[in-house]
Amino acid sequence: MTIAFQTYLPGGYDAHLALYHSQVAGNGAFDTGGFPVLQGDTGLIVNGASSAALVFDAWTEVKLEIDLDADTLDISYGGVVFHSGAWDNTDPGANSPSVGGINWWQAGPNSSGTSAYIDDISLTQVPEPSSAALLGLGGLALILRRRK
Repeated sequence: MTIAFQTYLPGGYDAHLALYHSQVAGNGAFDTGGFPVLQGDTGLIVNGASSAALVFDAWTEVKLEIDLDADTLDISYGGVVFHSGAWDNTDPGANSPSVGGINWWQAGPNSSGTSAYIDDISLTQVPEPSSAALLGLGGLALILRRRK
């Protein structure tokens, strides 16, 4: 699946905009999977040890591509992948990888009152390869049937 959204950080933004994900719905913990933090005070978007430079005064896309079958996560900022790793990173193998919740929040460390903005949020489920193959074969069968 893909989670994508646009962010706008005005010049002088010195707080943090965080995006937590929960693997299991209703467990109260949002620390499994991706945790990109747009750190205005450092000028970086960070996920674990991975980071990229933030863009200020312009709308910029953040995209998380989650492969639940392979248990992987790629995070891109401004069209460039800056993090690749495991999706279920707190208890690998304990559960089938899933997405249970998403939570955005903004907080210090300096929080001068400047706001960050989020827009154009999309959640796209990519069909499994077997489903896509069946759809393709069905389309091919319709084309061949019309030719006869």
